[in-house]
Amino acid sequence: MSPGLASSTSPRPPHGRRAGALCALFGAALLLAACASDAIVPLPPEKPSQLNAPRQVDAASAAEHRRLLAAFNGEYRAPAAQALIDETVTRLANATERPDLHYRVTILNTGRVNAFALPTGYIYVTRGLLALANDTSELSSVLAHEMAHVTARHAVERAELERRSVLVSKVNSDLLNDPQAGQVRQDQGRVAIASFSRQQELEADQISVRTVAKAGFDPYGPTRFLQSLGRSSVLRGRQGDRTTVDFLATHPATPERVQAALLAARQIGAPQSSEANQAERNRYLAAINGMIFGDDPADGLVRGSKFVHPRLGFAFSAPDGFQLENSADAVLGIKENGQQALRFESIKLPQGMTIDDYLKTSPIPEAPTTNIEPITVGGIQGATALANSNDWTYRFAVLQSGPRAYRMILAAQSYTPEVDQQFRKSIATYHTPTAEELAGTKPQKLAIVIAQAGDTAQSLASRMAGERDRALERFAILNGLEDDQTIKPGTRYKIITQ
Repeated sequence: MSPGLASSTSPRPPHGRRAGALCALFGAALLLAACASDAIVPLPPEKPSQLNAPRQVDAASAAEHRRLLAAFNGEYRAPAAQALIDETVTRLANATERPDLHYRVTILNTGRVNAFALPTGYIYVTRGLLALANDTSELSSVLAHEMAHVTARHAVERAELERRSVLVSKVNSDLLNDPQAGQVRQDQGRVAIASFSRQQELEADQISVRTVAKAGFDPYGPTRFLQSLGRSSVLRGRQGDRTTVDFLATHPATPERVQAALLAARQIGAPQSSEANQAERNRYLAAINGMIFGDDPADGLVRGSKFVHPRLGFAFSAPDGFQLENSADAVLGIKENGQQALRFESIKLPQGMTIDDYLKTSPIPEAPTTNIEPITVGGIQGATALANSNDWTYRFAVLQSGPRAYRMILAAQSYTPEVDQQFRKSIATYHTPTAEELAGTKPQKLAIVIAQAGDTAQSLASRMAGERDRALERFAILNGLEDDQTIKPGTRYKIITQ
């Protein structure tokens, strides 16, 4: 959650039991898919890139890029990693069927594993993806995949399909005065887009393997990365994290992609020598050494059901069972298969408007608030209210803390007195972080260590910061190792430190 104020524009309420409408209120940021199709252009980097900039685009596209950066917590500055990426892209571009095209890669400041390309030739990778890769061949496989979307005009085709879907939805909603039909058409359009993109992804994988090999990288790099991606997704699924690994959201199932990439690599030839692969690995690990891993404390940290923002100086806990995610605009939470939801954000009250007056206007149209009552949380004045829309009930709370106002919205389909009590308890947890809580907000970082004689996967995993219950599995996935693979003395490995 960034320090900027969220828009005070009222969100559209969930309609019926449709999950898509719920996302519109509580998780719009989660709908951003890999390989986005809007034509947008990055802001200039702090230092000139080694690559030639793609062609210029209009001001509206630049504005779209700013919104994209905001959704992914901005650009992450990592000079060593950026230099290696730029060098890799140059090699790959010369190996494509369109060496005249130019690319620029932006590293996004998020722990999510994601990458996408835009028609203008701009490519985005997250630091979460860089953390998962293990050598330059794996990195090149992702970059070549996204470059293939540009050369094959996938992004342009998808942009046109999305525009048609939005237009049909708008016609149904505005001209035919049937917003529900418009939403249904838009949902159907999203399904068509997802199916269309899966075909594109398989084609981009095939192009990627050929480009990687022609550029002098290991053609088996794509297979290794896809295997790590699949294992990481499975691990996070067991941990209840449904949002961190986004790369699979619009891409085909990983086993299908692994098999296709492996067959394509075998048609090219044998893997590179172990010496060449080790040199690539060492160079790559040196470039990502020290990068932030997971959430960036500058934008707040999720720790289980607790959220702490050291810079803005507040913390709160969600009700038991909520899975929290920190987006650029708000802290989002989902519970019980989407039957309960939470949104916490900074808002801007209009000049002279009191909290009571704000709640009387209702943050959700078509759902007038009732039962407005004053509350005091940790000496901070505020108010809370209820609202109903179809089968959803909302509990709002607004707290005024100095120049900032914070709004918490909790929603439930089955709103019982017990649920209301849990929501009120969650609101009451808002507080200034303790010294102990602030001490726990130090960023986690990637550290490269050299295995010594006697080291095992278990001994190296025991040095990992964070949750301990799956440290060994996380260490293996992070380093692309099989569960029973022997640790080699003198070899470099990634661990997570704090």
